[in-house]
Amino acid sequence: MKPPRSPAEQPIERGPMNAIPVTVRRVEKDESESGEWGVRAATPRVGKRSAVSSFVKRLLRRHESEESREGARRRVAALAVLLDSAFVIPGTSVRVGLDPLVGLIPAAGDAISAAASLYIVYEGWRLGATRRQVAAMLGNVAIDALAGVVPGLGDVVDLAFKANMRNLAILGITPRVNAGK
Repeated sequence: MKPPRSPAEQPIERGPMNAIPVTVRRVEKDESESGEWGVRAATPRVGKRSAVSSFVKRLLRRHESEESREGARRRVAALAVLLDSAFVIPGTSVRVGLDPLVGLIPAAGDAISAAASLYIVYEGWRLGATRRQVAAMLGNVAIDALAGVVPGLGDVVDLAFKANMRNLAILGITPRVNAGK
């Protein structure tokens, strides 16, 4: 144990039962008439650990205001439309997004589209989706990702299955898709 900084201060040992750093010190005569012992909290350490924990806390925070929920709904809808139905194949009424196109990149394409789809699931959870809804959304993403492992089949499944649009339907979000444009 290190010696105390001054004869009046005596640090308390930290153990598993007392995780808050506290220093006990004798109050000087001029601070208090009785000269009793007082307790003051040690200054908290600021570093990488606290920065990481505050980042994780922000990630796990649900949307609190209606404005933040509305912004999340718009982001999720825009991403789902971009991935699943942003463009119309000329001469047909079939809509296609970036998901099948990105899926053409070997290995990395399916990982990128799965990560974007998981972001939609994450935002759905932050919006207050139930466990059952999150499980259904994860199932849609898993079907899309597992089909993407098979060359050729993944692109056909992306065209037909549209996992992200299904996830929007589970969340009750109706995206604005310009028909024929």
